[in-house]
Amino acid sequence: MAAQKNELDYTSIIVPSRTLESLLGVKARTIRDLADKGIVKRDTHGKYFLFESAKWYITALKVANAGKTGFPWKTARTN
Repeated sequence: MAAQKNELDYTSIIVPSRTLESLLGVKARTIRDLADKGIVKRDTHGKYFLFESAKWYITALKVANAGKTGFPWKTARTN
């Protein structure tokens, strides 16, 4: 008998705008702008798909930062 997997479908988690704002560290207006651009995935008014929104937001950040070197939290050497 095959073992039954009890997997959570992360792609179906829907959260309110406030949760996404807190997770991504942005304001409500930014969430709406990102949704209009297709970067975060809106379900209904004020509700968003958590997994896909976070995934596409991270992808957008990677694209925006392509070609930049280093990390913003690292300081330059002073030697």
